[in-house]
Amino acid sequence: MYDRHDRFRHWLPHGFDYLNPDQTARQVQLKSQIREHFSQAGYLEITPPSFDFSRTFSLTTRDLDRKPVFQTRGRGGDSLAVRSDITVQVIKAVAHGRLGRGFPVRFSYLQPVVQDRAEGTGLRREYVQAGVELLGESGTGRVNEVLELARSYLKSAGHEPRVLYGDMRFLERLLAHVPDPIRPEMSRAFYNKDLFVLGQLCREGGLNEDIQRIFLEAPL
Repeated sequence: MYDRHDRFRHWLPHGFDYLNPDQTARQVQLKSQIREHFSQAGYLEITPPSFDFSRTFSLTTRDLDRKPVFQTRGRGGDSLAVRSDITVQVIKAVAHGRLGRGFPVRFSYLQPVVQDRAEGTGLRREYVQAGVELLGESGTGRVNEVLELARSYLKSAGHEPRVLYGDMRFLERLLAHVPDPIRPEMSRAFYNKDLFVLGQLCREGGLNEDIQRIFLEAPL
């Protein structure tokens, strides 16, 4: 049956959508709770610019897994990109002394980010990134502090937290088993968790069963 609401969705690019009044109210409530949680833990909220130099966001990952950004050019010809990741913006600002001097520093943020994603992946291209950055403190205590902050908030919100730890070295080791011609496409499919394409590429590359299993199970 034709849903009259479906035709309105086609007026929007994929991965973007409106929030209805109930969804908006819920998001406002969650933002308020998150801000209070970060503040009580001693993290000061900052707001980075919506645009930055394109090369800024290329620093977040290596070439095999570059974050997809929406790019444009200013009147002076400078290459700009819509904010796609806040962590790298915070690090850059701290390094240039734009957020004050002296360590350690604790900052939090809660702002929309935009990342270009292929149609059919089911991934949103605009979402809110909430996070904290603890800079200038060594040792495992800083990692434990950030993880505990995430765990305690999710628990208070009624969610059982799960920690996803990513390390590019793992993917690099895995891609070493992949023929050079399909390696970039394999990296993109892995990043997008596109199991169908991963399966096709594994067969195309003639990978052994053990490596295929890792490629198909690791994204999950």
